[in-house]
Amino acid sequence: MASVLTEVVDYLATELSLTAGTNIFETILPDTPDAVVAVEETGGAAPERQFGSTAPVFEFPSIRVMFRAGANDYNTPRAQAKTAWEKLLEITPQSTLGSTKYQFITPMQSPFELGRDSKDRVVIGFNCAVQKDPS
Repeated sequence: MASVLTEVVDYLATELSLTAGTNIFETILPDTPDAVVAVEETGGAAPERQFGSTAPVFEFPSIRVMFRAGANDYNTPRAQAKTAWEKLLEITPQSTLGSTKYQFITPMQSPFELGRDSKDRVVIGFNCAVQKDPS
């Protein structure tokens, strides 16, 4: 099974008309291009197990989604973050990304400025809680 990163990157690439490995990436915001999206893993919660079983029923990873554009461009990554935020809210119980069933991907806050990179490019992002079937 693919990782949550791969499945979310593929989903957002389709929904935002991006290309994985070109302008949307797993784990990193590369130095180029200026306009880029990245999804990284963050600390999640413990899996849910059924009574008497060691096998998880659900996993609860969490992710951060980050957006960047050229120097002094706040509006473009902010608008793209808002669209991605809305698209991730569309993941409802039994949605399938790749081959994995997801119960939800819930943004934990509205998009906000994470800071600026070494080239003074604004980075906008938000964190998401995820509930998915075990992989």
